[in-house]
Amino acid sequence: MKLPSSFVRKTLIVGLLGLGLIACVFKLESERPDIDPQRWWDGRGPVVPHEAFPSDCQLCHEGNTWESIRDDFEFDHLAETGVALEGAHLQAECLRCHNDRGPVSMFSSQGCAGCHEDVHRNQLGQNCQDCHDALTWKPQGQITLHAQTRFPLIGAHAATACYRCHEGAQVGEFTRTDIECATCHQSDLALALNPDHVAQGWVADCDRCHIPTAWTGAAFNHNTFPLTGAHSSANCADCHVGEVFAGTSSTCVDCHQAEFDATSDPNHLTAGFSTSCQDCHTTSAWAGAGFTHLTFPLSGAHVAADCSDCHTGSVFAGTPSDCVDCHQSEYNATTDPDHASSGFPTSCQDCHGTVGWDGAAFTHDMFPLTGAHLAVTCTDCHLGGIFTNASPECSSCHQADYDSTTDPNHQAAGFPLACQTCHGTSTWDGAVFNHTSFALVGAHVAASCTDCHTGGVYVGLPSDCSDCHQSDYDGTSDPNHQAAGFSLACDSCHGNSTWNGAVFNHTSFPLTGAHVSASCSECHIGNVFAGLPSECIDCHSSDYNSTNDPNHAAAGFPVSCQSCHNTSTWNGATFNHSFPINSGAHKNLSCTDCHMAPSNFNVFACINCHEHNKSDTDKDHDEVSGYSYDSPSCYSCHPNGK
Repeated sequence: MKLPSSFVRKTLIVGLLGLGLIACVFKLESERPDIDPQRWWDGRGPVVPHEAFPSDCQLCHEGNTWESIRDDFEFDHLAETGVALEGAHLQAECLRCHNDRGPVSMFSSQGCAGCHEDVHRNQLGQNCQDCHDALTWKPQGQITLHAQTRFPLIGAHAATACYRCHEGAQVGEFTRTDIECATCHQSDLALALNPDHVAQGWVADCDRCHIPTAWTGAAFNHNTFPLTGAHSSANCADCHVGEVFAGTSSTCVDCHQAEFDATSDPNHLTAGFSTSCQDCHTTSAWAGAGFTHLTFPLSGAHVAADCSDCHTGSVFAGTPSDCVDCHQSEYNATTDPDHASSGFPTSCQDCHGTVGWDGAAFTHDMFPLTGAHLAVTCTDCHLGGIFTNASPECSSCHQADYDSTTDPNHQAAGFPLACQTCHGTSTWDGAVFNHTSFALVGAHVAASCTDCHTGGVYVGLPSDCSDCHQSDYDGTSDPNHQAAGFSLACDSCHGNSTWNGAVFNHTSFPLTGAHVSASCSECHIGNVFAGLPSECIDCHSSDYNSTNDPNHAAAGFPVSCQSCHNTSTWNGATFNHSFPINSGAHKNLSCTDCHMAPSNFNVFACINCHEHNKSDTDKDHDEVSGYSYDSPSCYSCHPNGK
């Protein structure tokens, strides 16, 4: 598209004039000195007429010259006019707004346009504050504002001068412009020859391939045939020969027929391979194809095998998948064990893996191999190459071990041939019998079998303690078990760790205090254990009779010793005295202070210590009903000593 030369000349002239005007304004403002608003800058020319101001010139001027303004001049614009000055308005000379042009209100009512010329010729509306603010006339945020239009500025468009799209923008004129790419990029379209856009009819919708960042480096969204692998770096002409883009086939062989025909390992043509190349080949490269071997998954050594190792003569269809079809020679040549003579099945996978023919591992399900069985060779058990119907019984291999064992002698003892009852698979020695009929604990664990099973007799032995420990029973003298007629139930007192240190459960007379450390014979005199009385006095009669503080016998104390004495010691008895003697004046008194008849503690005296003048006591109790001057009467009224 070629523009008329007259239009170009007019646009250049207007643009230059506008730029000159803007340059003059900005230059003028940049040279303005920092002066107070009430003054006037000579650079603007003569002072603006202001005869409408108050006639008292001395409000602002001083001295003999009009140019001298009072230093103490003050004017509160908000308080006096109701309008606050903001931004650049704070520094503007007062006379630029307040002069003889007319009342300020006439101009301020028009908004920004009252003072500022609309250089945009009403093309951008009346809201100057959409682009300008009070700080500077220079517009702000045009890219953000442009995002609200039909054409947001992104990529290279954000850095493009406004006039490149909006003719007349140099002088503030922004006319509505077309947003189609070709409107501005007609010259780019004409130069796009690889491929030739015009010849292909690609003269619209540039954004299908191009992005706003740059015209070059366009990327077509190849939806109909996604470009991956080597296709992504191929030139368009490699597939679109003769610049034919419409109707190009997407079948692999249409481009790769030559590669298909030239492939010899394996030969695709003679093998009758399908031309759906993607079954084996990827887009990265023709070589290195990987066939998904679904009918016979490749693992182990099969992964590295060449196709021709199995598919001889380039025959790929109908190849059998049984192991022996390829490994018959290995089957026939194997001698340890000899597969053929042993009649092993040809289902090789039962023992062999795909990693290698050697090192086969048979799953010995019918007789799991554990312990020492893991390390033996097949022929150690399968003599003469006989693998079928081999007996799983231990004795079939270990009869010699059974017969030669002397500790204990298995044959003489008649041990069963179920060797696994005592022996493990790790070794024949160190057998452990599960002694369930008589659990072995304590010293029994370390005893030799023959300590109990004398003469090699293992069946029918009694399990009572005395059957082995009769001599220990008879030889015990402290106490003498025989003389005392102790029961033969040894476990009533003895543990299984040792015969000594027996502990009898003294349930009939619980042993506490000093009784715990007493010897049996101190109570069981003459080895008499049965029928002994359990009353305290039966053992402590001498203690009872010899006690004189107080004299138990003379006082007629009962022989229920436990009423005052405990099992720790005879001394230090504690009597539960119904009359309190543990506090007040009665504390620490001797028994005889109140009980003056040593032979009778039921007799006590109160008046021996308390008031003993009968006449005075009678006067104190003349109003007490039933009063009598005697100790029992005192106690009946004063049972708590108060």
